[in-house]
Amino acid sequence: MKTFYSFILLIVTFSFCFKSNLSAQDESIKTLTGHTGPVYSLAFSHDGTLLASGGEDRSIKIWNTTTWEIIRSMNVYNSPVYGLVFSPDGNYIISGSPDWIIRKWEVNKGTQCNSFDNRNKNYSIAYSPDGNKIASGDIFYNINLWDVNLYIGPKRFIGHSDDVNVVAFNKDGSKIVSGSSDKTIFLWDVNKVEIIQIYEGHDSDVISVIISKDDSKIISGSLDNTIKIWDLNTGSLIRTITGYTGSVNSLAISPDGSKIISGGMDGRVLIMDLSSGSLIKTYNGHSDQVFTVTISPDGKMIASCSADKTIKIWKMPDDTPVEEIESNTSNTEILNITPNPITEHSVIQFSLNKASLMNLTITNSFGNEVARVIDNIYYENGISRVAFDTKNLSTGVYFCTLMAGSRVETVKFVVFR
Repeated sequence: MKTFYSFILLIVTFSFCFKSNLSAQDESIKTLTGHTGPVYSLAFSHDGTLLASGGEDRSIKIWNTTTWEIIRSMNVYNSPVYGLVFSPDGNYIISGSPDWIIRKWEVNKGTQCNSFDNRNKNYSIAYSPDGNKIASGDIFYNINLWDVNLYIGPKRFIGHSDDVNVVAFNKDGSKIVSGSSDKTIFLWDVNKVEIIQIYEGHDSDVISVIISKDDSKIISGSLDNTIKIWDLNTGSLIRTITGYTGSVNSLAISPDGSKIISGGMDGRVLIMDLSSGSLIKTYNGHSDQVFTVTISPDGKMIASCSADKTIKIWKMPDDTPVEEIESNTSNTEILNITPNPITEHSVIQFSLNKASLMNLTITNSFGNEVARVIDNIYYENGISRVAFDTKNLSTGVYFCTLMAGSRVETVKFVVFR
């Protein structure tokens, strides 16, 4: 079992190894300072006029998103703020802390109006879309569901075998998804308090999870440095996105449901296309790991907070793939895998738009790496081919992932015996 404190300390320790890789170019449109310690949590109000932040300095700050000035600052006195969320009507903020208390705050007054004693440390907080319930994850492996208006609860959802690090509702509030240090993701029926589906495939703690806008996919991030995209209904793995140099601490999805935004231990904010998994944009600027990313309701701004004590505001990029931004004449992609289905031997053909160190891996349908075809080898730009012996692979579906710098491309293929 891992506590949130050990999780934070582990990532902070490792993050120093990656600081030298952070770009000096900062494309943020605004940097907010005001917290005196690491900033762990962020949330936009549903009308986009306010941004709330919470951190190690035991405070919640509310920012005007037009002037970017602090208009409220609430002290939690004896505990950091690990999670916070606005109520759907924007009148309240719910915050979670390691002192076992879930607090409800009046936004206009900047005062605490109620609290829920969870008798447990609270890692993650989620508000149901109708504003009637809040869910939290804890270190006793539970999801806790509270009635906000009647102060009844909690209902406990029991099933995980380690800390529950993150919880989220689907669009109508009928389901909750949870990610745990037991490496699994659970989908729950809210009314029946029952497990609907279990998603297995990560190699380490699941610390971020979201549901797509159409309720068809679950997207998860982990300490294993990957993002996985799952079919919500069948539980099958659709895609694994690799190439990260550290844990994926936070995920968000654009209002139109087309883009995934991630923040992680390497200090970068990445924007990807949900349907293809391709990288659209990389934002550098933080000098330490990113704990949370969130998107404004109009989809025009991204906010990120970091161990560097700052909050950064970024412009949501257009849909132009990163390959086209870097070059309008060629792409970085896997061109072909032949034959497909594969019997024993195969040739992988790929194209690089510029010279780069390359990695090419093969993963199975559970996201586990089964072969590394190219391991950090320098390739010139242009079309290249590499032979791949599949005699040790059993019949099934596999994924070939090309990683060249910040560019990641994944293609599915089949082995048939």
